[in-house]
Amino acid sequence: MFLQKTIGAFLVTPGIFILILLLSAVFSRKGRWLFVLLATFLYVLSSYPAEFLFLRPLEEDLIVPDGLPQNGVIVILGGGVERNTKTGDSLSDST
Repeated sequence: MFLQKTIGAFLVTPGIFILILLLSAVFSRKGRWLFVLLATFLYVLSSYPAEFLFLRPLEEDLIVPDGLPQNGVIVILGGGVERNTKTGDSLSDST
């Protein structure tokens, strides 16, 4: 399971770009350190601490309006729906 999730992480963004940069470093004759540096930089930017660093200032300055409608709805974009379960259609764990 761990190996499957690790390989799966490198098949989607940003993992695929990190993998391409690391493979470029392996097959490159010059500038290997540049590819490794770019891969490391991309990994750090896509990690949780960088997300916290960049999103925290946006969340702190958020102004919630006073007059929100009483019959408003919230749309949650998530990981998907599991079809035909015992209880009918339900949200998946990733949602």
